[in-house]
Amino acid sequence: MDTPQKVNQAEAPVPTPDSTKTDLDLKSPEKKPILYERLLGDKPAPVRWFFNFLAICSLLYLFLIGLDLMGNAFKAMSGKGVGNMMGSIDNPIAGVAIGIIVTVLLQSSSTSTSVVVTMVGADIITVNNAIPIIMGANIGTSVTAAIVSHGHIGNLEEFHRGFAGANVHSAFNLLTVILLLPLELIVGAITGENGVLGMIAEALGDLFVGASADTFKSPVKILVGPLTKQFIKIDKDLIKTLAKGCLSCNATHVEPAFCKAEKKDDDGEKIKFCMAGDDWTQKYEEDGRIIKSGFAKDLGDMGGAVLILVLSLIFLCIALYYIVKLLHYLVLSSGRAEAQGDQSETKFVRWTRKILRFNGFVSILFGMLMTIAVQSSSIVTSTLTPVVALGIISVEDMLPLTLGANIGTTCTAFLAAIVTEKKNAIMISVCHLFFNIFGIAIFYPAPFMRKIPIKIAYKVGDHVLKYKWFGPFYVVLVFVVVPLLLFLCSLAIDLGVGGIILNVVFDSAIVIGTIVMVAKLDRIVDFIRNLRSSKNAQEAQPELPSSA
Repeated sequence: MDTPQKVNQAEAPVPTPDSTKTDLDLKSPEKKPILYERLLGDKPAPVRWFFNFLAICSLLYLFLIGLDLMGNAFKAMSGKGVGNMMGSIDNPIAGVAIGIIVTVLLQSSSTSTSVVVTMVGADIITVNNAIPIIMGANIGTSVTAAIVSHGHIGNLEEFHRGFAGANVHSAFNLLTVILLLPLELIVGAITGENGVLGMIAEALGDLFVGASADTFKSPVKILVGPLTKQFIKIDKDLIKTLAKGCLSCNATHVEPAFCKAEKKDDDGEKIKFCMAGDDWTQKYEEDGRIIKSGFAKDLGDMGGAVLILVLSLIFLCIALYYIVKLLHYLVLSSGRAEAQGDQSETKFVRWTRKILRFNGFVSILFGMLMTIAVQSSSIVTSTLTPVVALGIISVEDMLPLTLGANIGTTCTAFLAAIVTEKKNAIMISVCHLFFNIFGIAIFYPAPFMRKIPIKIAYKVGDHVLKYKWFGPFYVVLVFVVVPLLLFLCSLAIDLGVGGIILNVVFDSAIVIGTIVMVAKLDRIVDFIRNLRSSKNAQEAQPELPSSA
């Protein structure tokens, strides 16, 4: 019987690096050259840079198309309802709630503030009633970035950073409204007229009356507009008309027999005329179509809006996925860009951080200029959200950029107000500007104040690491449920002094309760789990036989 030969240790083959690899390592897709390397790995640097620029621009273009289509889809879904909603404002709490809801539905603070400017200019609502709507619109506009951050939900670490970065915007806006709205109401009650913002707007409004300015068209609209119009085009004039309602051609607005209307002549100029009340209702409320043109028009407002919304989400998902994949490789994985002494940070990351951390006020100016250029704070913050998610910039870097975006977004309403040549319209646009300036003055210059919105953003970001359901839950809670509750509670104001006191109690309970629930979420979840566990234990425990 043969005995196994003893292998001499000296003669044993030395394992090579390749021989120590397992089958799993050899089959791992991470070890294979990615498509980018196979196509461009051996190409000169200028060729790679050109391809990178072209790819990022193309994906960003698709991303902007998706955002524009999503906004138009929401406008088509809710345009008529928004018009009626905007015309029912009679108290400040309802104004804030409606401002949030309308901006979430329209996915555009520029559109909602333009509607408010139009209504103020037409003397449908007062400046004092319009100020809370503007505050609510500031809160509502931050929902887009929060939605976009969910594109990183597959990677919890990225989702954590992206969700925190997106919500530093909403945290700042919420804090500013919580501070400035009561101040505005208290000062207004003391003076019997305007609050702080109203008084500033009154003083500055006279400077611009009689001025005129050409409307500024967003470069983004110029770039994506021709393509998105093939899908869907929204009749914003109809939304504004429905928001204003039937304005009587007579001196009174009670049961108008004739309503103010307008049409365009052959030269495109608007002509104002009077229309019978029944004809106005038939034309605008019953037969009016929010979708003006595009292939979605044939499907009706609701059917076309649903189709465009699905397409927009597909475009957004594709664009976000490949933007993240490409940035992952170029910024975080590319050996060519790594620093000699630091293998964890690329040159692109270092230079980006160095520029954005040069000076916070310069970043505010940069965010403002970007928003003025594209005429949308939602686009700016939504584009920056993946950059935060990938760790290229931090939540702290994101804060001044979003503050600048808040100022930049006031440009659209300001230009529209100047064109109307109505003092009230100009006043509300000035209020919008100074609301954001005051918020920055309160929360940014002092470091300890600056940390408050940042800590809130990190807190909600921490929750998505523990609870996958928290992201959608937070968006629905803050941007839908709480505004609706505030609006319902505001109905009590019509009951008189008692109703006002009741409304203050309910509103305080809703706001404070929401803050406590988010801050103490871990304890609440543990309490619910323990309660369920004890209940299940009691149900599982067998009943003891009773003694004779």
